[in-house]
Amino acid sequence: MKYRINYIAGLTLIEIMIGIVITTIMMAAVYTSYSVVNQSYSQVSDKAKISRASRDIVTMLMRDVRMAGFKYYAGSHEIAQYASRTQECYNGSGIALPKNSYLYFDNGFDNPLESHNALVIRKNTLGFGIVSDTTTSLSTNNTNVTGSTVDTGSNCCDQIQIVYEDFNQNDFRDGEQPYKKYRITYYALPNGSGGFAAYKRVEHYSQPRNGCDLFEQATPPPEQNDGGNDPLGAGNLFNLENQFGLGRDPNAGGIVGSGVGDDSTDVNSITRGLWLTNCNECTPGVMVRNYIDDMEFIPFDKDGKVIQDSSGRFPAPEHVGIRDRLQDIRGVDIRLTWVSKEDFYRDAATTDKPRTILGLGGTDRNSLIADGKDKKLRDSVIVTVHTRNIGETF
Repeated sequence: MKYRINYIAGLTLIEIMIGIVITTIMMAAVYTSYSVVNQSYSQVSDKAKISRASRDIVTMLMRDVRMAGFKYYAGSHEIAQYASRTQECYNGSGIALPKNSYLYFDNGFDNPLESHNALVIRKNTLGFGIVSDTTTSLSTNNTNVTGSTVDTGSNCCDQIQIVYEDFNQNDFRDGEQPYKKYRITYYALPNGSGGFAAYKRVEHYSQPRNGCDLFEQATPPPEQNDGGNDPLGAGNLFNLENQFGLGRDPNAGGIVGSGVGDDSTDVNSITRGLWLTNCNECTPGVMVRNYIDDMEFIPFDKDGKVIQDSSGRFPAPEHVGIRDRLQDIRGVDIRLTWVSKEDFYRDAATTDKPRTILGLGGTDRNSLIADGKDKKLRDSVIVTVHTRNIGETF
């Protein structure tokens, strides 16, 4: 019995140390593999989040751009329905609903903030004003826009305004307006973290009718159409908005049934409305996406050429030399660039190894990430959207 006990083998200290070293090496290899996989997963997940958020806002933008300039033409059914619901007017015959919108049109030449143009793009403009502005008031009346300039140290971002019309035959009571006009503005503001956030503002043109009066605008005689160059003349009423009433002589001027003529004094007496955000579907300015690096919009014409003047400005009511091309826009190139909230790369970009985000409008719109201060991921989404309702043939 003693003999057998003397020959029982055990682990020596050296063997235990060797086992510990091998186990440590294996655990280190497993941890390294896990860290690499986890980092790769986080990067893919971050890119997926950016891509998913990008698709949401791009889809929203595409839908609104395609609606730019849309006008609702009332058919025989809507006209009959409206007359039946307004039989208290005109000795029981009801209101003769015009086939086209009767809403007042303002080209914005005197006050760009009141523009009704179908699509306006302003470069490097923060806020929903007409110049870059970080002190914008989000009140219900955009005439409160201050329009002060600000140096953000960045070329972000462009602003785009979209106007289209709609119709609701259920709004037939006194003080209601069956024809609707909406203005949607996409713009950016600083987000407080050194970057920017995208906002969407939805307004409606409030011009309720008065009692049984529905003024039907008619197209002016050819010699009176001045193309909108006279801000107080007939062009201010009729430019881009030639509107016809039922059975109306197309050569007649003025406004049906109102006694309003074509001279500037009578035109100014037309009931005007206001852009407000007090409708159910309106918003004074809602953030739709945080952490954007740039929003770029470029309008082009039917030949695919960019519409801009010698200074690179796009058509807008305040740009006298090129505003007459507002109706030539046939599509918009859109680039949205997002930036990750957290650091993405292990090393920051340097002057020797910079990261460049290419813009659509030339080298002045490129974003160069260098100087060793940034480790964030940037990813761009680029789409082309064709307008359907803008142009002289519409």
